[in-house]
Amino acid sequence: MTHSSSRAVRPDDGSMLPGSRTAPTIDVIIVNFRSEALIRACVGSLRRYPPATCAVGRILVVDNSSDMSEASLDEKVEILRPGRNLGFGAACNLAAQRSAADLLLFLNPDAEILEGTLDRALAALGEPIPGDTGSGPFPVGIVGVQLVDGCGRVQRTCSRFPRPVTLLGQALGLHLLAPGRFGPFMTDWDHSETRAVDQVMGAVMLMRRSTFLDLDGFDPRFFLYYEDLDLCLRVKAAGQQVLYIADAQARHIGQGSSRTAVALRLHQFLRSRVLYTRKHFGVIPALALAIASATVEPVLRLAQAAARRESPGPVVLGFLGFWRDLPTLFRSRDTAP
Repeated sequence: MTHSSSRAVRPDDGSMLPGSRTAPTIDVIIVNFRSEALIRACVGSLRRYPPATCAVGRILVVDNSSDMSEASLDEKVEILRPGRNLGFGAACNLAAQRSAADLLLFLNPDAEILEGTLDRALAALGEPIPGDTGSGPFPVGIVGVQLVDGCGRVQRTCSRFPRPVTLLGQALGLHLLAPGRFGPFMTDWDHSETRAVDQVMGAVMLMRRSTFLDLDGFDPRFFLYYEDLDLCLRVKAAGQQVLYIADAQARHIGQGSSRTAVALRLHQFLRSRVLYTRKHFGVIPALALAIASATVEPVLRLAQAAARRESPGPVVLGFLGFWRDLPTLFRSRDTAP
């Protein structure tokens, strides 16, 4: 397994967490892509359930679709307008560079914070926990919360770090036959208890700004998808833990920003999966995955669309974009974080 080398992350001295004499500050980062209505609901949840143990500084909204209106927004909201679609990771990096807060909360537009969530997440960030093998304790680098759908059902969104065979199996459709082995999520666990995991979903993710900046933030080459997985891997490589907490919740719709861009979503998912494989496992596994993704997977996805009586157009457009990008995924050397 060819993971990228670990990066030095400054140790936490506890001075910016609950119980310290100085209350920490937190900035919220949201990326907009045709999701203004969702963002207004998201910001409304922050207004309804403000944290008691830290001060919310700014809510930084990066307007990737250049269509966000400032009318009737919370006074803490600051809209950053890059003038083009930067992708999720690069947009978050832009906002983090503008922040001066102690903590960063990455929040998807389709997520709404529930009562007590931020205080519990902040408390969890300040408590070192044992490592996966009982060693440690290690500082917590990232905290994710329990996500529930509109009916209150728990979403099983944590993941294990995938191996090349897992990713290849997904391209070959094996996750449909054996989701526990080849699926991306920990569906064999009910997500009812707090525990260290490999990855929490980036829909609601809390971390220290110093940790995020020490790791150079999200890898901007992941335009959409896999950027949170990659960041969690680098946090753990730096000697910190990723913690899922079950006693703090957020309501999460899922694909709220990207459901209007099905072809773009598929294109970037396929691209990021190959990029992740190349970055962490090398060229040969990435090449095998790229071949399977470009030849077998289109047939499987078109068959699925036909079975569901859905238009094949988004599938065709998504793969056309992926085929066009394939040479660029193997052209340059790995110089990103």
